[in-house]
Amino acid sequence: MKVAASVKSFAAALAPVARVAPGKATIPILSHVLVEAGAGDGLSLVANDLDREAEGFAAARVARQGAACFPAATLLDILKKLPADAEVAIDLEPADGNARATLRCGRARFLLPTLPAEDFPRLAQAEFSHRFALAAKDFARALASVAWAISNEETRY
Repeated sequence: MKVAASVKSFAAALAPVARVAPGKATIPILSHVLVEAGAGDGLSLVANDLDREAEGFAAARVARQGAACFPAATLLDILKKLPADAEVAIDLEPADGNARATLRCGRARFLLPTLPAEDFPRLAQAEFSHRFALAAKDFARALASVAWAISNEETRY
C-alpha cells in the first residue's frame, strides 16, 4: 500500500472511526483501525468493538493498493500532532505476517506496526427489505428524547 493524503482530511475521517476502537481490548486487533487503499481515490477506514462498527472515508492519492490494520489511537495521535495543511504519505511494503508501515510528513518519519487486514473481524452486513431516509436534525431530536434512558452500566442496556 502506498498512499498520500491531506493530514486534515485524514484526521477528520479517522477521529470518529477511532472512537469505536476500544483502548484496552481483550482481542488486540480490536484496538486497530482497518485502512484499505482501493482502486478509487481514497482510503476506507473501519473500526469495531464487536458490538458496533464505524466506517469512514478519506480522500487520498493511491499509488499502490493494499490494506492493513493500524493502531487507532497511535495513528490518530500522530495525525493530530502534524500540521493540518501538510500531506502525509503512508508506505507499506507487501509482507507476510506483521509488517511495519512508514508514515512521512515533511521531515517527520514514523514506523508503525501493523496487523494483517485478513485478521480484522468485520460485522455481518444484513440485507433489509425496507430503507428510509431521515434528516440528521430529526434523527438527533429523536435520540435526544430518549437519551435519558441510556444506562452507563454494562449489565443494563
